[in-house]
Amino acid sequence: GSQAPRRLHSVEIRNHGIDHDRKDSVIHSVSDNVDLPKTRRFYGLVPSGMRDGVRAFRDRTPKWESVPGEDFPDGLLGADLIQTFQTHRFQRKFQLHFSTSQPSRIYVFYDARYSPPDWLARDFVNTGIQIRSAGWRSNSIATRGIEADAWGNVAIPHDIWCRDINRATSVVLGPPVLSEKDLNATSEFEGVKPSMYGIAVQPIAPPVTNISKNTVDGRRVKAISVGITK
Repeated sequence: GSQAPRRLHSVEIRNHGIDHDRKDSVIHSVSDNVDLPKTRRFYGLVPSGMRDGVRAFRDRTPKWESVPGEDFPDGLLGADLIQTFQTHRFQRKFQLHFSTSQPSRIYVFYDARYSPPDWLARDFVNTGIQIRSAGWRSNSIATRGIEADAWGNVAIPHDIWCRDINRATSVVLGPPVLSEKDLNATSEFEGVKPSMYGIAVQPIAPPVTNISKNTVDGRRVKAISVGITK
């Protein structure tokens, strides 16, 4: 069957905890291709809402936090945030679609315990920086193998991946689960699916002044053309 998005579902969540100049979200029209009768929920879209302590997912209570002893990454502060669903981490053919209104840097926060899926490794750059989703229950299947930290927090580490797009366009992200060939490649966490990834989008300057000379921690970031959904 077609993998085109079947449902359009996002609700804007006004964030009163952060001051910002931007009034409008860079992200529009969040949708996916999940067609489950019991899944009648809305993605959370938080304009300029990315910060330490913001809720990470719509169907779970963990929050995005900096790694202990480190500052929250400057590049993420004030980015638009999409709150995704942990229930989608089991969907092998999952696709998430959204549109951007201007040149942007797309961030994906992927479970650092696992090798990235093919689409992420191909189209994104690993920044070498991490954040974590903290506040999980100790008996959660998603956190199997993770010990609580010194403060009693159970947290999943997420690698920060990014890509730049140089125009307003539509973006398609793939499934969070490992490919078939990688399913048995892990031993310590065998049988445990990766946590659902997180998404944030930060507007950037036009290509002439920004994208063509972008760096992440001193490394050049390739500006990748994004396929437009039909």
